[in-house]
Amino acid sequence: ARLHPEVFQFPASGVIVDEPSMGWRGLHLDVARQFYGAAEVKKLVAVLAWNKLNRFHWHLSDDEAWRVEIDAYPDLTAVGAWRGHGLAVPPLLGSSPARTGGYYTKAAIREIVAHAKSFGVEIVPEIDVPGHCYAMLQAIPELRDPAEVGS
Repeated sequence: ARLHPEVFQFPASGVIVDEPSMGWRGLHLDVARQFYGAAEVKKLVAVLAWNKLNRFHWHLSDDEAWRVEIDAYPDLTAVGAWRGHGLAVPPLLGSSPARTGGYYTKAAIREIVAHAKSFGVEIVPEIDVPGHCYAMLQAIPELRDPAEVGS
C-alpha cells in the first residue's frame, strides 16, 4: 500500500469500531506432551494477539513431562523434562527412540510473560498436581506415598 498509494486508497478520516464480543478469548498449548522452545512460544503469543485472543493457557506439566525450572528441585528438569527409551520418563506412543524434551528456565518464562504482556495477552500457567504427575514423581521419588501400591 505504501509503494502504490494510488492503488490502495484509504479514507482520509474515519472511525473503525472493532472489538471482540467475549472477554476471555484464549488458546491452550500443551507443552508437557510436545515441547516448544521459548522462541516458538513467543511467536505463538504474537499470533494470538493478531487474532484478538487475550489468554494463553500454558500447560506446563503432566505425566509426560515437567517443563518449569525450580531451583529447589533441579531433578524436576534434569529428569522430568526428558523422555526416551531407557530414561525415567518413557517415550510417548508413536515417538522416536531418541531423547526428546526440554524445559523453560526462569529467565525464559519471565521473558515470555513480559512479551505476552506487551501484546495484551495474559498467561494462565497450569501445573498439573497432584494428579498427572508421573514425570514429577520419577524426578522426586520420595514424594510417592509408600503405602500406595498402584501405578
